[in-house]
Amino acid sequence: MKRIIPVCLGAVLCASVALGQRRAQFTPEQMKLIEEAVPKKAVVKPKKPRRLLVTSLCMSGDKIIPGHPSIQPGKYALQQMAKSTGAFEVVLSDDVEMFRPEKLKEFDAICFNNTQGVIIRDPALQDSIYKFITGGGGFVGFHAAVATINQYPKFDVWPWYSEMLGGTESGGHPWMPRDSFFIKVDDPKSPLTAAFKGQGFEIVDEVFQLQEPNLRDRFRVLLSIDMEKSKPSRPPLPIRQKDNDFPLTWIRTEGKGRVFYSGLGHNPHIFWHPVLLEHFLAGIQYALGDLEADATPSSKIR
Repeated sequence: MKRIIPVCLGAVLCASVALGQRRAQFTPEQMKLIEEAVPKKAVVKPKKPRRLLVTSLCMSGDKIIPGHPSIQPGKYALQQMAKSTGAFEVVLSDDVEMFRPEKLKEFDAICFNNTQGVIIRDPALQDSIYKFITGGGGFVGFHAAVATINQYPKFDVWPWYSEMLGGTESGGHPWMPRDSFFIKVDDPKSPLTAAFKGQGFEIVDEVFQLQEPNLRDRFRVLLSIDMEKSKPSRPPLPIRQKDNDFPLTWIRTEGKGRVFYSGLGHNPHIFWHPVLLEHFLAGIQYALGDLEADATPSSKIR
């Protein structure tokens, strides 16, 4: 197994991990790292011009909060990825009115970039997103997207959102931002994991855990934690202790729509690693409808 975090990141990486929720500033040095790391060409040629709506809205109750330290790097990485590959156009907006039907029809997919809390309360907006995705639109989620809408301890705000995404987080982190763990490539034949060349890797990041049983009945697992090489720093949920299964990246379909989610992305350095960015680009192009991939749930693969 290789380490996917190169030593050359040095002080920049150490600072971003250590600062964590103290909101590390997004620096020119980090911008340069992202510019150098983003893929320079699309995984596949887009079938038509594509547009991706990206929101990074974070709420605590009725208040907007800054959210994760990786939000700005994530937004910049998506912008630079779009610019360098021509695979899609990025529109950044934290205005929930962008989820009205007349607005969403201008996009091919939406991205929740480390969103957090109940950001969509209006039933009309919920219905608009539901119809957009089930009607053929795409959804991309990074890290705290799984801690959005139905966030611990209230899991019944909008149940369909968690069904669409694949599960609900539990309110605990078996691996904290400074913890390292090993990742295995569960689906090495998928075009979404081609960048890893079938090789697992070690990484430092925070991990959410899902509370549902039989996770592999719900989605196609691309990456998961290699539990033979990794030990959580905090006790996982009983259900996860029982099955020892911690999926990190997956795809699934919802109606006619396509869903790509990666649990990676708490720490800023995730968004300037070239191999992970290739993986994210493939996931985005899948959600946009340009990259074909088998989303059959892992447990049903023959």
